[in-house]
Amino acid sequence: MPQDMRIWITGCSGSGKSTLTRKLGAMLDLPMIHLDQLYFEPDWRDPPDGQFEARAQQAVSGANWIIDGGFTGRLGNLVPSHATHIIYFDIPRLHCMYGVIKRVATTYGQVRPDAAPGCPERFDIGFFGWVWHYKRDINPAIEALIAAIQPEQTAYTLHKRKEGDAICATLHAIRFSDRA
Repeated sequence: MPQDMRIWITGCSGSGKSTLTRKLGAMLDLPMIHLDQLYFEPDWRDPPDGQFEARAQQAVSGANWIIDGGFTGRLGNLVPSHATHIIYFDIPRLHCMYGVIKRVATTYGQVRPDAAPGCPERFDIGFFGWVWHYKRDINPAIEALIAAIQPEQTAYTLHKRKEGDAICATLHAIRFSDRA
């Protein structure tokens, strides 16, 4: 019987979170939860107060999942405190900017599978600024959450997207190992 896994994948937009989520979801047969889908209302509107937090609380209550996204400013340690494994994409900002620009160029006007319904890809200069300043503004909070993990949790920090392949192999071995 496969080992239960709750994997939180976080990092800057454009870092490769959703790509790794899809790969791991298929490989490990785990349900994929994209926090953007839980947060955004159609047309990229914010949800009513408390709704996102309630949706996220319900999502983390499952025995098995992969949750993709951050929202640590809204959720604090809710997701990482329930995770058995944390994957943190800490890749250079120019790589993230490239990932976002490529995504906008290839999916502009379309609703991506990891986006909320009614939220087509768009060009948003403010969002590019958020990506540019992510390491300064968001990384310290994520690093603090990772530093505070419990002994039974495992955290992986990826500095390159291609390091995700090794994480996939590691997690596959853990999930499908015999627990004698």
